[in-house]
Amino acid sequence: MTKNESDYLKGLPEQLTIYRGMTEKEFTQKTFGISWTLKQETAEFFAKVYFRNFDTNKLKKIVHQIKINKTDVIAFFNGRQEYEIIYSGKQKQIEFLTKAPPLHKTSLQ
Repeated sequence: MTKNESDYLKGLPEQLTIYRGMTEKEFTQKTFGISWTLKQETAEFFAKVYFRNFDTNKLKKIVHQIKINKTDVIAFFNGRQEYEIIYSGKQKQIEFLTKAPPLHKTSLQ
């Protein structure tokens, strides 16, 4: 982290809501990656617009949000204006804010 990024992180409140654009599979399996963001719009971009990950670009995506303690943040980066929070998820989040996506009905043919 740069000094500006470190200072920004220090200035944040003790509890943070963070967001991650992900596949429904990642959400239901709770196998979250470590890159999160402070900005819901950034997570929506990664869920709905960013298609460089060819393995997941045809899968359904959602934006997941959780509330965590700032002390559980590993790092903050903003070099690409993404307000990126590095969070391992090994710590217990304070609150799970996303509702499960509706189950998809399948038809037998």
